[in-house]
Amino acid sequence: MNGSKLTLFRYPKLEGDKLQAWNAADEYLLTELAPTLVGADRHNILLVNDSFGALACALNDHHCFSWSDSYISQQASLSNLKINGLNLDHFNGIKSTEMPPENISMVLMKLPKSSLFLEYQLATIQPLLSSQTIFNAAGMVKEIHSTTLKLFEKIIGPTTTSLARKKARLIYVKADLAHKRNNRIKSFEKNWAFDFYNKTLHISNLANVFGRNQLDAGAEILINNLPREEVKQIIDLGCGNGVLGLAAACLHPQANVSFVDESFMATASAKKNVLNNFSDTMNRFQFFNDNCLDGFSKNSADLILCNPPFHQQQTITDHIAWQMMQDAHRVLKPGGRLLLVGNRHLNYHVKMKRIFGNQRVVDSNKNFVVLESRRS
Repeated sequence: MNGSKLTLFRYPKLEGDKLQAWNAADEYLLTELAPTLVGADRHNILLVNDSFGALACALNDHHCFSWSDSYISQQASLSNLKINGLNLDHFNGIKSTEMPPENISMVLMKLPKSSLFLEYQLATIQPLLSSQTIFNAAGMVKEIHSTTLKLFEKIIGPTTTSLARKKARLIYVKADLAHKRNNRIKSFEKNWAFDFYNKTLHISNLANVFGRNQLDAGAEILINNLPREEVKQIIDLGCGNGVLGLAAACLHPQANVSFVDESFMATASAKKNVLNNFSDTMNRFQFFNDNCLDGFSKNSADLILCNPPFHQQQTITDHIAWQMMQDAHRVLKPGGRLLLVGNRHLNYHVKMKRIFGNQRVVDSNKNFVVLESRRS
């Protein structure tokens, strides 16, 4: 906000990556705030869903608390603060599963992809607001619907919007303290169950976790093709609520299972589901927030299960699947297997063949294909 130029990268930084680490919504929000913040006393600012640290870097003169569900977003913010030589003491990363601080004077939100997650975030923030709290949100026009604005109105208070600029729009929100008295507690967890291998698995999903209402079709076809041969070290990569790792744990009661995801709510859901179903053998299970398998040693796993995402934040991309496959090749022991499910049109078999030198179709239907590659 002091007029200096920033150098920003998406995380992880990729050679030749043409995608920006900010968008027009970030620019609009910062431009609108500039007259308010230049020369002002230092604010305690709650940044919500700051994708790659554009807001944290631009507002580094103030104390910023960055609250999001993304480990990668938190790492991106730290990386970009360091690249620009900014003050790390003015940045605090907060997991989505934790409460933001109470002493905030401003809330700046980038709209999340999930409306349910937005509702959860608004309901969590609402008790922290005062009538003096500045609350602005930003998103691309295509992300802002009448239902979006109604959520802000219902949970926080009077809501207005700006004109569109570069296909972005701002949302101005005024906290209505009467909402604190009328706010009804709502559970954002969703519970369901499915039967597998003579066991009923009880599943709990937090607000921002994929497969919220039932076993999704991709996970189901992969679960039905889990290998029966003995394995000792299993990784559920991009675990979500952990259904793949839980099913593998049923088949392999002596194996250790690691659940890995960049979403804090995903690993929290997976941990809760292990407690629901395997509370007597918790020492078999571990939970990691990571950028794919950055923190895992070479030659350390026998079986990796993966239902990869094809979005990063709001952007469609295949680089996450690429990294998942490359990391799997590094982490698998010789003879170890990657078992992956994906939509047929994504052509993951080409990538797996290129990385592993081998690939076979295990099963398929009109929508999904289960692929296997072995580490030589």
